[in-house]
Amino acid sequence: MTNKERLKAYLGFAPADDNTTEAALLDFGIDPSETYTVSNLIPVKRAAISVMRILLTTANTTNMDHSQTWDKTAVAKRVDDLEEEIEPKGPTIRAVHKW
Repeated sequence: MTNKERLKAYLGFAPADDNTTEAALLDFGIDPSETYTVSNLIPVKRAAISVMRILLTTANTTNMDHSQTWDKTAVAKRVDDLEEEIEPKGPTIRAVHKW
């Protein structure tokens, strides 16, 4: 499995423009055609987040019989999940009670 194939697996879809996935990997210093290794885990996840953030800002389109829409809530949740995997957030302290 190449780095690009692993990125597409994290995305859950293959972007129509293959340059999007390759550029995202290159931006994080990863060669898209090299064999995926666990040492590339974090940069590949960061590249997936980058691609999904682009998707979140892309408008839904309709051309004659073809319509392309995204469940932006689900994409945003996937971004949050990947970010949590990269940097787990500790518990949120809401109040301090003095005894």
